Amino acid sequence: MVLRALSLSRHTLRFASSAVSRLAPTRSISCRATRSARIKMPTAQEITDKINADPAVQKLTSVFKENQFEIRLVGGAVRDILIGRWPHDYDFATDALPEQVQTILEAADIRMFLAGLKHGTVTAIMGSGTYEITTLRKDTVTDGRHADVEYTKDWRVDAERRDLTINAMSMSMDGTIFDYFGGKEDLAQQRIAFVGDPVQRIKEDYLRVLRYFRFHGKICQHNGHEQDQLEAIKVNTHGLQNVAGERIWCEMAKILQTERAPDLMETMRICQIFHWIGLDHVTSACIERHRRLQLFHPSACAALSCYMSDADEVNKVFAWWRPSRHEQRHMQFLIDNRDTPITLEQGQDWLVEKVPLEFLVDLFKFQCNMEAVQTLQSWTVPAFPVAGKDLLKIGVPKGKHLGPMLLQLKNLWKASRFKLSKEELLQDFCVQEMAP
Repeated sequence: MVLRALSLSRHTLRFASSAVSRLAPTRSISCRATRSARIKMPTAQEITDKINADPAVQKLTSVFKENQFEIRLVGGAVRDILIGRWPHDYDFATDALPEQVQTILEAADIRMFLAGLKHGTVTAIMGSGTYEITTLRKDTVTDGRHADVEYTKDWRVDAERRDLTINAMSMSMDGTIFDYFGGKEDLAQQRIAFVGDPVQRIKEDYLRVLRYFRFHGKICQHNGHEQDQLEAIKVNTHGLQNVAGERIWCEMAKILQTERAPDLMETMRICQIFHWIGLDHVTSACIERHRRLQLFHPSACAALSCYMSDADEVNKVFAWWRPSRHEQRHMQFLIDNRDTPITLEQGQDWLVEKVPLEFLVDLFKFQCNMEAVQTLQSWTVPAFPVAGKDLLKIGVPKGKHLGPMLLQLKNLWKASRFKLSKEELLQDFCVQEMAP
């Protein structure tokens, strides 16, 4: 097993700067304290048994070995396996060049997808699964967003280009971990650290500032950070202004869905990240609102809506991050209604009017009404029983007046709590029309 001894100088650091020390001490713990909370990892035998239960992995391993090339699991797949979260997808790296990978797969009668070929990636299609196989690479030129790469045979060089130590490991199919930067120990100790020089890693891709917090939220059960990592982040936050808004929202959505999202947002505010991603209006009151909502496990849209109040803030974030139209509607609905008491009956009426269930679930979470959430989630939305053709059948002439008539009937139906039948509604309608 290839495991490098770790230097403890980096890992014994705590928040020392005045800016960082403003974090709430009750929620911050030192890196030294986290050593007692080690993550229990599966054994090599448990890992190989699980991996080799997949016939596709067995075949890939076999065909590359037959052609005298090495293939390993890399990145997030290794990280997740080591913490017992079995990945849905496997990512592989190999010392074979892309054209050699294609030749190997063709000879083995394995279908492939070549959309990632310019990045050195060939996707094998086996059964219902897809397996990305990327040739080892090294960065030659980086501009903070993209990198020019060339191929290499050196596994360590390939690992050096990755962002965090916990994402820089690789693993052979016999369960051997190749760990050039102490990622396995960092993972066990719940430490998040950049590979090598944190400033250099961030400058290669400024989105790594947000990825640091995303993985802190995913891996760590504490809010302790190391000073050198946060200092590197603080001096490079300006680079986020040049990152595409969609990429910002993609990372922020994942941060907001972690269990400790409010703590992470507070740390990010202290690191002055918000100024560079359109959240410079955020105050500690916004974070406290988020903290209260977090008790009910809100969606990313609900969490983000905690940080917006007026039209200017909404327009700025939407223009910058470019969430989908559905996500924008979701957040705007919550902002418009979260401070107004809403009854279960109103929620049901909204569902009947095609307001998405996820909007209403988050709205009732804002109002701490989990009973309403549970009721709506198990409620079968009834269908309004009257259509325009029903009015025509009883003699109502065609015209624009059909819409208001149907609306009137629908309001009667909702007022009955959806009990009135088509016949009863039409009978009531006839009586009202005939009334002087």
